[in-house]
Amino acid sequence: MGALVALESRFTGGIMAVGQRTTLKSIFFALVLAALVVGLGVVTPATGSAARRSSAGPSTYFWADIATGRAHTCAVRLDHSLWCWGLNDSGQLGNGTTVDTDRPTRVGHLDVWSTVTAGVAHTCAIRLDMTLWCWGWNRYGQLGIAGHYFMRTRPVQVRGAQWLDVVAGAFHTCGVRADHTLRCWGRNEEWQVGDGTQINRHHPVQIDPDADWSLVDAGYAHSCAVRDDGTLSCWGANYAGQLGTGDQTHRAQPTQIGSGSTWSTLALGDYHSCALQIDGSAWCWGGNNKGQLGDGTKTERTTPVRVGRSTSWSQLAGGGAHTCGVRTTGSLWCWGLNDHGQLGDGTARKRLRPKRIGAASSWTVISAGSWHTCALRRNNSLWCWGDNANGQLGDGTTTDRSTPTLIRKSP
Repeated sequence: MGALVALESRFTGGIMAVGQRTTLKSIFFALVLAALVVGLGVVTPATGSAARRSSAGPSTYFWADIATGRAHTCAVRLDHSLWCWGLNDSGQLGNGTTVDTDRPTRVGHLDVWSTVTAGVAHTCAIRLDMTLWCWGWNRYGQLGIAGHYFMRTRPVQVRGAQWLDVVAGAFHTCGVRADHTLRCWGRNEEWQVGDGTQINRHHPVQIDPDADWSLVDAGYAHSCAVRDDGTLSCWGANYAGQLGTGDQTHRAQPTQIGSGSTWSTLALGDYHSCALQIDGSAWCWGGNNKGQLGDGTKTERTTPVRVGRSTSWSQLAGGGAHTCGVRTTGSLWCWGLNDHGQLGDGTARKRLRPKRIGAASSWTVISAGSWHTCALRRNNSLWCWGDNANGQLGDGTTTDRSTPTLIRKSP
């Protein structure tokens, strides 16, 4: 019991899977196309010889998806194999052990994975057949499996089929199915599951059955989702205004934020939330004590505030108390807490406004963990930086990095 308390009390950072949660209709068709490509043996430019001639070089893997948790990282390669590294005290790496590793370690031997998400100490991933699998710590039922197992060190299938997307919060999980129904499970003491109760759920429960949902994301103890009509709703803990409702009152069920219907992307951090609108503008709200909202202040915001004037944002990622984004130009920007170098600007200085990271214009995917960040470039290479105490950067060391570091194959 003491170990469980220690595990929870050590966490103060946010959880994000792949850098953003974006409209899922396109993901659905992409998955279908991917299945057809695999079935027909077609080689696309992203997976064929053109990619293998990438400037990333022969010493690197080629990656398609990335997820950062509290102190571990997981990623899917272009060949659909799944790899994890970092802290493994609860089996969150999925390799059958509880041994930490500072290099990417393969999860099983099947090339069947399409996307992955990471929480404090649990991980979930969707396969190409759209089945959902989870592993790691399960005190609150966040794995979504029958029974009250302490942990699972290998992937276990979650009941139900045709999952489009899955997101891991700190100790809860949410997902959207192909029929656009929303389901959540796990810890619910602060209403983060959204079913109107404070009962922990050990299997997926449907949220607001009358609504059709496109995407969902999960923070430490809150959740937000976008309906098919483009409206935004949030629920759960609201200590810092992270629900965007204009107050600090918790919500037990999805509550619509404003009247806008142009939301396209979600990126939830620990106690703050960010989202994109279809015009490419970025908006954030909630906790701001480290400048994670990017509005030039450290003032909490209980309603969405715009991040600068740019309309060229294409992705966002929310970490513990930092935020990163990619613009349509391929440039990378980060802001907020920087005590471990998680912003990647070569300093430990917090930033109250977006700060461009390096001069590269080839970034495509971004993911922010509690105190570390990882991203993919156009050549499918993987770069990580920030806190590395448990090897979560995957560079073979436990040394923090304050600038993006290329993750290479093991020597």
